[in-house]
Amino acid sequence: MEFFCDTGILIAYSLPDSFSRSCSMHFQKYPHTSNKYFYCLEVKKEFDHKKIDRIKRVGLRSRIERTIELQSKEFFTFAIEKNYHNDSKFNTVKKSIHNELSDKTGKPYEILENDARILSNSILWAVKDNPIMPYFFTTDYNDIVKNKEFILIAASKALAIKVILEFMGLTSS
Repeated sequence: MEFFCDTGILIAYSLPDSFSRSCSMHFQKYPHTSNKYFYCLEVKKEFDHKKIDRIKRVGLRSRIERTIELQSKEFFTFAIEKNYHNDSKFNTVKKSIHNELSDKTGKPYEILENDARILSNSILWAVKDNPIMPYFFTTDYNDIVKNKEFILIAASKALAIKVILEFMGLTSS
């Protein structure tokens, strides 16, 4: 299986929070040694931005921050960065997903920008790289997993082909 990861997955992988147990169970079932994991530039940027917030709250030398730093380094050793920002279809896909998410969630357009960019990268990855059993892997049930059909329809219309991408969401335990 191949997984395109949202930022929440990296945070759950690195941070001892409510999603960590589910994330550990996922990686036990689908280890990176026999499955592939991908992410895009926005995931790295979002993770780094949240790191700054964590350091402000808990301090640079805290045990939690050291754990997060070590775990995230491990994630980045096996996960592969894939970006399709320069693809001719990227902005078209992003705009259609962005509009759909804004409409379905009722959230302001600006708040959904990173979600739309990450989803667009994952969709173009699924189409361009043609992975075996592609999954979008996220902790965001309400905005993304719950709206997966609408996201896939919007992307399929934008690309004029049927997009095949499964959605897998972690839950807090």
